[in-house]
Amino acid sequence: LDTPANARQFLDIVQPRWAAFIKYELWLNLLEELAARKIPHILVSARMQPGSPFLKSWLAPLYRRAFNNMKAIFTQDEATAQLLARIAPAPHIQAVSDTRYDRVMANKAEFKPIPEIAAFKGDRLCVLAGSSWYRGEQVLLAALTPLWEAHNICLIIAPHEIHHDRIHQWMELYPSISLKYSEIDQLHAGHRMLWIDNVGMLARLYHYADIAYVGGGWKNGLHNILEAAVFGCPVIIGPRYDKFPEAVELIAEGGAFSVDSIAAMQQCLLRLITQEELRHQIKRINEGFVAQRAGATARILQWCQQQQLLQA
Repeated sequence: LDTPANARQFLDIVQPRWAAFIKYELWLNLLEELAARKIPHILVSARMQPGSPFLKSWLAPLYRRAFNNMKAIFTQDEATAQLLARIAPAPHIQAVSDTRYDRVMANKAEFKPIPEIAAFKGDRLCVLAGSSWYRGEQVLLAALTPLWEAHNICLIIAPHEIHHDRIHQWMELYPSISLKYSEIDQLHAGHRMLWIDNVGMLARLYHYADIAYVGGGWKNGLHNILEAAVFGCPVIIGPRYDKFPEAVELIAEGGAFSVDSIAAMQQCLLRLITQEELRHQIKRINEGFVAQRAGATARILQWCQQQQLLQA
């Protein structure tokens, strides 16, 4: 817990030379103690709106002081930089983009093949559902089922949480075509639906996808669409995405699509499945979208070096 005593004890044990906070992880007592000890600290990938509780709640004066005590604030966008410049020293604030763009670019550069996935896909067009939840799986499977016979497609589903009972329930509805990754040694030509029943593979799976559905856009917060976009996948998401600027921007550029029903999902899937040139066009859009926004990490590290924060 972020209490004054815990903050003091933590810093006594760790004795950091400097500290970095990411996005919204702002712990007031820890920030106060860092400032009291004159330990440099920065905020990375900040993004806020005018109505943010950091700026409008009864705690806003405390956050204002915390922002003023920071050595630097690196924001995701210019709007956040301008907003924070009203309450913190402007020279300390820089708009440098989101470090997640660098992370997914690194994932792509460091990609290691998964032969079992390549064998499952074969020469088929692959639809991948990443970080899926039950509602999204319902919509996707209902939309995709009528398309199985007419198109040479396969489906990989990587749920956000591994609930074996739920996976088994879905597999019972598609017994002849379903397979779990843990049983991939039983793969045969009739398998068209692969359930990923482990964690840690998703970022690499997008390499094999021709179309990606990214979960969380129905009730839960939208998951990371950049992991798919960096590989050039057309991205389909649910209807709730307005708080995720990368989704808003990618939809505006034509690289992602929001659906709110089974019919809309099926229409979107059919268009992407049948129009190869459209998929190629979106691949160029999405790869460029991520590449153009990368570079925040290098700029932050360069600043840290200039401030001699990285010296041993």
